[in-house]
Amino acid sequence: MLKSTCILLLIITTSLHAQQPKGKWLLAYVKALQPIYTMVEQDGEYQIDESEPQDSSFLYNSGLTVIEFGKGNVAKSYSWGEKEDWTVSVKNNTIELFGKRDTLYGSFNKEQLIVSSTLDDRPTFYHFEPLNKKKLSTFSLEEKEWAVDLENHHLGNQILIFSNSKSKSQIDDEPTKSKVYFTYKIGNLWAVEYDFQPDPEHGFEQELGTIYFYKPKKGVITGVFYPITDGIDQPQKHYLKLIPLDK
Repeated sequence: MLKSTCILLLIITTSLHAQQPKGKWLLAYVKALQPIYTMVEQDGEYQIDESEPQDSSFLYNSGLTVIEFGKGNVAKSYSWGEKEDWTVSVKNNTIELFGKRDTLYGSFNKEQLIVSSTLDDRPTFYHFEPLNKKKLSTFSLEEKEWAVDLENHHLGNQILIFSNSKSKSQIDDEPTKSKVYFTYKIGNLWAVEYDFQPDPEHGFEQELGTIYFYKPKKGVITGVFYPITDGIDQPQKHYLKLIPLDK
């Protein structure tokens, strides 16, 4: 009986360990409960109507974070140039990540990791998806011009330049024509943020997002991103490819 119990415990322990996330996970989007206020005009200025009950709704937003799970119960996260170490605890499909300043908790499966933070003052859910690319090449985006291979999206009409200096950022007259993007290097990945302002004259609504660039061992530089438009609809995954213009 004791032998059978030990075998059963070994099977359970192995099963739980096998379920732990592996590799790199990208922050796809953030879903947070935001207050909705009723505004009224008084003396030419808009103010919150205190007589109307206030409401709240979940809205989507963008973010920039990569979590890389290592062997055992450790992980590292990278956000806007900052790095943090985590201790990971997994039980079935629930997960906790303990850091020096924060604790993340939530659930996961093979396709997504959804966690909340103890630091948030309102219900907030951070949605991560696995990169699922084991062998990646080291590459650089800077000091080159790139054409974008992407159909049915305004990024496909751009020539992109990347820089590690925010002072070099240049914006065209048209809101969708950002020419220089500030980059964040995350190991053998690069990440950039973009924010296209609305242009009613051309029928363009606002869009923002984060693009994570990677290069497979055999392949071209690829970007994955989840554009945010109105903040109401759940963001969908998009891919693009970068073609160097000086090759």
